[in-house]
This record gives sequence, C-alpha cells and structure tokens, in this order.
Amino acid sequence: MKYLFRLSIRNLKKNPTINFINIFGLSLSMTVVILLFSFCYHELTTDMHQENKENGYLLINSDGNNSFGINMPGVLSYHLDSSVFEIKKTVRMAGFWEQPVLKSEKADPMKSKILFVDGDFFELFTYEPVSGNLDMAFQDPRSMVITEKLASRLFGNIDAVGETIMLNNEHPLVITAIVREPGNNTFLDFEALISMEGRKIIQSNPGEYTNWNWWNFNTFILTDKDYDQQTTEEKIRNIFIDHSQSENSFEGIGVLPLQDIYFSKIEAGWQDHFRIGNKQQVLVLAMVAFLILLIAIINFINISSSQYIDRLKQAGIQKILGATKFHIIRQVLFESAMLFMISAWIGIILTEIIQIYLSQYLEIQLISGIIFSPKILILIISLSTVIGILSSLPTAYLISSSKSIDNLKSTFSLKANKSALRSILVVTQFAIAIILIGFTVLVQKQIRFGISNLGYEKENIVGIKFTQQLYGKSEILKKELLDQAFIDNVSMTQFFPGKDLSYWGLDTEIRGEKKQLSFNKFDADQAFFDMLNIKSVSGRIYSDDFSTDKNKAVVNQAFLKANDISDPIGIELYARNDIHFEIIGIIEDFHFESVNKEIGPLLINNSGNASVCLVNMQSHDFNVLRSNMESLREICHNLSPDFPVEIRFMDLAVENMYRSEIRFRRIFTLFSSSAIFISCLGILALSIFVCNIKTKEIGIRKTFGASVRSIFNMLNQEFARSVIIAFSIACPVSWYLMQLWLKGFSYKTDISWWIFALSGLMAMGIAFLSVSWQSYRSARKNPVDILRYE
Repeated sequence: MKYLFRLSIRNLKKNPTINFINIFGLSLSMTVVILLFSFCYHELTTDMHQENKENGYLLINSDGNNSFGINMPGVLSYHLDSSVFEIKKTVRMAGFWEQPVLKSEKADPMKSKILFVDGDFFELFTYEPVSGNLDMAFQDPRSMVITEKLASRLFGNIDAVGETIMLNNEHPLVITAIVREPGNNTFLDFEALISMEGRKIIQSNPGEYTNWNWWNFNTFILTDKDYDQQTTEEKIRNIFIDHSQSENSFEGIGVLPLQDIYFSKIEAGWQDHFRIGNKQQVLVLAMVAFLILLIAIINFINISSSQYIDRLKQAGIQKILGATKFHIIRQVLFESAMLFMISAWIGIILTEIIQIYLSQYLEIQLISGIIFSPKILILIISLSTVIGILSSLPTAYLISSSKSIDNLKSTFSLKANKSALRSILVVTQFAIAIILIGFTVLVQKQIRFGISNLGYEKENIVGIKFTQQLYGKSEILKKELLDQAFIDNVSMTQFFPGKDLSYWGLDTEIRGEKKQLSFNKFDADQAFFDMLNIKSVSGRIYSDDFSTDKNKAVVNQAFLKANDISDPIGIELYARNDIHFEIIGIIEDFHFESVNKEIGPLLINNSGNASVCLVNMQSHDFNVLRSNMESLREICHNLSPDFPVEIRFMDLAVENMYRSEIRFRRIFTLFSSSAIFISCLGILALSIFVCNIKTKEIGIRKTFGASVRSIFNMLNQEFARSVIIAFSIACPVSWYLMQLWLKGFSYKTDISWWIFALSGLMAMGIAFLSVSWQSYRSARKNPVDILRYE
C-alpha cells in the first residue's frame, strides 16, 4: 500500500498543471453535488420526524383539477369523533386573518404566526418539549404554547413558562410550554399555539362552530393503522350529506396523508401557516447534480486519457521489472480512487465552510452537520471511490494489456476507438452545457414574464397594512396622507399582492335559473381602479361620490366564464347576514394571485371594508423615496403607537409572490454556472493534451511556412465541430425539457428561437476561450524548439 501511495504521488507531480485542473474540477464538482444533495435531502425528508406521518391525515376537498381546498366546517369534528370509529383523534386548526401582535414586559410589540388548535394537537403532531408539560398545555383557555425561538425573542434566556404575554394589547395569555421547532423541515409554520377554547374568547363567533356553511377550519384526523381509506372517506361524505343543507354531492371530500402535504397542490386560502414545497424544482436540481457529476466523470476520463502515453511507457518499465497485469490495473485504479477521495474530502470541507453563506443568499435550508454524520460520510466516500474506480477501469485494462517492448520502443499508437470515445465525451459535455445555458435563460425569461404581465400598475405604489389601532382611523389616515405633497392618490382596499383573498360560494337564482356561484372577493374604493390602471370593459365602475353605490360591485371577465353568465350587469347577489351586492360593471382580468395560477373569478365591492391603504407616490428618485417612506412611517406610528405597522412597496410584494421561483432561479443559475465552469476546466485540460500530441505536426507545418493563424485554426476546428454536433443534439432535448417545466405555469413565456441560438453561441465562446489560449501558445512556438522536443 505504501508503494502504491508513493507511486501515485510521483505520478501526480509529473503533470502538475493537468492534475491540478483535475483535482480542482473534481473538488468543485463534489462541493456542488454535496450542496445540492443536502438541499434535496432536506426537502424530500420534510415531516419525516412526525411519528404519525403514516396514519395522520388532512381532510381535503378536491376540485378535480389536482388542487385541494383544505377548509372544513368547525362543526364537522364533533360528528367525526362520534360517527367514524376508525378515527382516534380529530384536531382542528385555524389562523388569524392578519398576523397578531405579541408583547411582553421585556420586548417591544412584534408580529407573530399564531394558530388556534384543539387540545389533542400534540397527540397527532410530534414536537419536542423544551419546557413545560405538553399533555397539560391547553387545559386553560387562556394558555399558550410558544416555540423556543419566539421565547428567546420575547423573554431572553429565562424560562418563559408561567410568564404572561399580551395578545393584541387586550388578551393576557399564560405560557404553559415551550417546544423546539423543526426548522423548515415541516409543512406547518407557526410560532405560537392557542387552544380552540381560547379562540371562542378572543374571536367570538359562535356560528362558525355550528353552521355547516362556514368553512373556516383545517381538520386533521388520526386513524387506526389498519383502516380502509375508501370506506372512511365515504363515511365522512355521508356526514356532510346528512347534515349540510347544500345540494352538493361532496364527491371531492377526501384525506391527504401528513407526509404528502408539503409537496401537494393544496389551496391554503388566507391561512398562511402552511409551507408548501415544489417537488418539480427539487427534481430539476437533483438532475443538475447528476449532470454536474457526469461532467466531472467525463473530465476525469478525458484527462486520464491525456496521460495515456506516459502511462504506457511506465507500464512497459514495470512489466520488464516483473509487474503483472493485476499490479498495473491495481496501480491505475488506486490512483484514480485516491484522486476521487481527495476531491470528496475537499468538497466536504468546502461545503461545510460555504453552506451558511449560500443558505442566506439562496434562501434555502441546508442541513448543517449532516455531511459529517457517519452514514452520509461513508456514503459520500464510498460512492466517490466506486465512481473513481469505474471511471478508470477501461483505461487501466488498456494500459495493462499493452506490450512492454512496443511501449518502450514507442511503436504504439493511440487507437481510433479511443479517439472516438474522447470525441463522444466532449460532445456530451458540450451538449449538457448547451442544455443548462438554455434552461437558465428560460428560467430568467419566465420569472420576468410573470412579474411584468400582471395586468395592473405596481410602480411607486406603497401598501400600508392596517393594525388594530388603524382599523378605526382609516379616514384620519387618508386625510393626513393626502395632505402630503409627495402623494398623488390614496386607496382603501383589502387587496395587496401576496395577500390571500376570501373565497365565496353562493347558491342563488339568476333570472329564474338556479346557480351555484364561486368567486374570490375583496373590497376596494373607486381610487383603487385609477391607481392600478384597471380598465372597465362593460357597464361602469362604482363611485365614492354616490351614496347609492355603497353596495355595488364589479366582476372580472373570468367571473362570467367560470359561472357561465353572459350578462351579469344588474344581477343582485345575496349572502348570509343580509349582505348583498348589485353587479354594475365588468373589468379586465388581472392577476390578483400568482401568474402560476389561472386567473379566477373575482368580485370587487364597495362596502367600505379595508385592511390595506395603498399610496401612490410621485417621485422615482431613490433618495427622495426613502425620505418619503420615513414620513409615512412617522404618520403611521403616530396613529398606531402600540402596533408595528408594515409598509411595503407593491413591486417588492409582487416579487415576494414569486419567492419560490426567484429562489429557484438563483439556485439553478448558480449551480448551472458551476457546471459550465467545470466543463471549461475539462476542455482546457483536453486542449493541453491535444496540443501536446500534435507538437511534431505543428513543428513540421511551421517549417513548411504555415502561419500562426492556420495553426490556431487547425487546433480549434476539432472543438468547433464538437460544439456543432452537440448543438444539434442538445436543441431537441432542451426544447422537450423546457416544455416539461413550463407545464407547471398557467401563463407561460414563449420558447423563443434566440434562446437556442444564444446557448449555441455561448457554448462556442466557452470552447474557444478554453482552448484558444493553449492553441495560441502552441502556434507561437519556434519550430526548432518543437522538433528538438521530438
């Protein structure tokens, strides 16, 4: 073993430049692959810590389009417990419409994600207690369970159990337990829990616990392990049919396992306590990791073949000294495995160093320390060793099979099939680079398309979200804002990008025909339409100047299509609690939700309710805008001193709607760029090899008067031919993958021809930049020195 190690080190020192490129490229590849593995592992193991992941379920209502509604009536849980014996526990869950504010004696008021849950919450969900007794946590309606991080923010390092905290400055709650949050590795996102009995005190609304038409809760069930899903779902549907007054068949009612929630297409509505992942993105990044590993292997094979001549001479000497084929194969495989192991260790160390910075930049969760766990460490080292051995096995066999006398006499020649294999590998490498470049451009194009095709204006518009103290002062706020010289217009509304709207369903009669209408709804004043430049298609938009327009409404074009109505103007819609709207106009469709979703039916009414104040500012200068924002904050703080006011630019809120896509764009661009750079390293090493084996040919050509330009062209034409072949292969593959990815978007950009042209030109540029420097050096050499070398 000592001899093998020393000989391998000596071989590495013979060609320091090529071997440095080899190790550097492999180390960078390993780093990228390990980072992507860590991210994919984190995503794919979401909620695996839940002990009831296999027999815990969320009740859903499918619309038949692969998306699921998750809201259920509050009264349902009482009937589940008594009518379906397979269900052991039922847990309801509900959030706040707006994030509430918590305040302790040791911290300023802060917004927090709080959920109301039934008392059996910890019987179904697995959380590690830090302090307090989870079994007794919700005995008192005014009790609260908080996470470890929130406890630190509110109380510092002291044990917060038993401490009192104020909710929205009016409800005192006692902390009974503290739990350790599982980070982002769960679908459930909260910082504090309050019992459902506490909700009846804090948000008194008795009807939502008895009325079958009020679907305000998420309902989870814990079943027996041997239950029959189909039978249970049928029993739940029968409960709806027996008690609900609706004529629906409830065929969409079903269950969704806990472990499937994160990657499902659930519609969470206004409740933001669900964290949903994108499995398609994870699979794409896993494919990128595979391609980077493939590029690294191709680089290694090409670089190894570039040292084929020197290894043949060495093998000849070893055979004369008594070495067998086994000894030579062992030496080549050992050296290869050692290179991969060194690169793997460097990759592991680099990953541990840079992952904290990448987590912040890419906004992704990378599991710190997981790489150094024994199982993962053994897996990485073992796979690296196996890949290294398999990659060099053909080369080891060819070297060991050569004749020693021919090797020492230099009568051997590079076989045509070996040259053909190298060409195939180079073409494959370029094809992967072209696919990655094209896909990266498409990702950028799709994100820009989504952000810039919303159907409304968003520039220089600021949203002020109402607090508890601002709700009663909306007119005062509006007057003070309009008194500012830098403000053009002010609108009171319930709409803001990224803020979920309420979804309504009505059984009504329209011109003698019974209909079941469904639509999204929010309130807005007349200024809303002018500020966002939303146009009327038919009828008119209501006016704030007419008192008779107080209950008037407008609908979008999608409302007509979704509800099969040709002319809605004049229709009056009646809802519960004597709420009614008269439709007086139709407006153009605009994206009130993400562009990933198809524009749905929308009704906007003028009843005067508002949760957001939109402000249109005049200036486009950054410094002036910053000064104006400070003025806005001062005005809002004076009106809401006890509640922090959230003020955001609308264009930034739009970008936040596409946070997942923007994050994916960053991740994909970074790692694709890494793959392309690794390809450049391999092509550079290969160009050094090509120039070396053509040394004598270059000298002879220059002796007969060949110019530097002709030599340069001769050395580059092989790589140019490889790029052209790769381009013809990559285009259809790239187009297919692009079509596959774009299927996830309801509104998508075009796959333009220039994306492929740009990819091909960039690949050609990469090839020339990687090869030209070495080609130019070889072409400039003195032919006397070249021939003396031979």
